[in-house]
Amino acid sequence: MNQEHFDLLKQGVQKWNAWRKAHPNILPDLSRADLKWMDLRGANLGGANLHQALLNGADFRDANLCKADLSEANLSKACFYRACLNWANLQKADLYKADLRGAEFFRTNLQDADLSDAELCPEDLDLLSSEPKQA
Repeated sequence: MNQEHFDLLKQGVQKWNAWRKAHPNILPDLSRADLKWMDLRGANLGGANLHQALLNGADFRDANLCKADLSEANLSKACFYRACLNWANLQKADLYKADLRGAEFFRTNLQDADLSDAELCPEDLDLLSSEPKQA
């Protein structure tokens, strides 16, 4: 984990997104970060390393997690409503009771992920094998 990235994210989504916009080539390292129950609505976490992060209960509504590494992360009870998880790695992630309704899953790696009691709509499952939504 990069402590500077962690400290910046803890200052809030608005400041975080401004920093990401100013530094588009930096891929944040938040691996093993403890971000439990954090409000990350609308956060730009695209391409971020969140491997083994503690994200249970976090609110990722409308967040960009495209190409993020969430492998082995604890995402139980997290909310991903309308979040972009296209090309994300969720291998072996704990998504127990996560709200995944309306999330985008194009080419998302869900191998060995725990989806027990997760909230998913049938349309969401169709996205696993279809093209991403057009803006």
